[in-house]
Amino acid sequence: MFETHSHLFDEKIISELDIILENLNSSNFLGVICICENEKDIEYFIKYSAKYKFLYCSLGIHPHNAKNYDEKKFLEMFKKLQKTNRLLAIGEIGLDFYYNFSPPQQQIQSFNLQLDFAKKYELPVIIHSRKSKDILYEILKQKNIKKGILHCFSEDYEFAKKIIDLGLMLGVSGIITFDKSESLKETFKNVDVSFLVLETDSPYLTPSPYRGKVNNPLYLKYILETLAKIKKIEVNELEKITDYNALKVFNLV
Repeated sequence: MFETHSHLFDEKIISELDIILENLNSSNFLGVICICENEKDIEYFIKYSAKYKFLYCSLGIHPHNAKNYDEKKFLEMFKKLQKTNRLLAIGEIGLDFYYNFSPPQQQIQSFNLQLDFAKKYELPVIIHSRKSKDILYEILKQKNIKKGILHCFSEDYEFAKKIIDLGLMLGVSGIITFDKSESLKETFKNVDVSFLVLETDSPYLTPSPYRGKVNNPLYLKYILETLAKIKKIEVNELEKITDYNALKVFNLV
């Protein structure tokens, strides 16, 4: 399996990380994208990626922290991760007008600058969107962004079609395992499987049957199994398809 979005160095999960990584290694995971945002994340990634070859990373300043975006600092962090030869994307970046931990205009500015950065280095983007879909879509369209993932997709089919028409993938998270996710399940039922990738968003959004506990990439199988039921595809076949989609979006095939 390929896990496209995990915050493995979050304080909620870091104490269990060595055990989790050993289990992922034993499970023959194809890849895990570690979302990096700061120097601490980078130090952890450099340390663990030297041992575990399935670990890859992305770099991005989350919209919550857009007010702290510094171009010079971002470039310095980028160069550190670039040296590992495992940096595959720019993200998690985007807009969050639900919490507004950073002012909307600063979020938009930070998002635009990081999209430009991704285009300059020809990297896909991992995008966060909450209560911001219309503005976010217009920015992606204007910037002509064609490669990336809309992380933790939870909108309707109409918006899903607009995103995949741009050329982007949709991230399928543990939300589809929740009891009250019928409308989202219906959306994914109608989306072509070639536009879907799997993610846990660890340590958040833990899927059933472990909802309420700390999430980790090992729980990706519950998302896979639920999506297989929705799409009426054999689990092994769906795993091959979503793995290929992930490898393709991150330029690994």
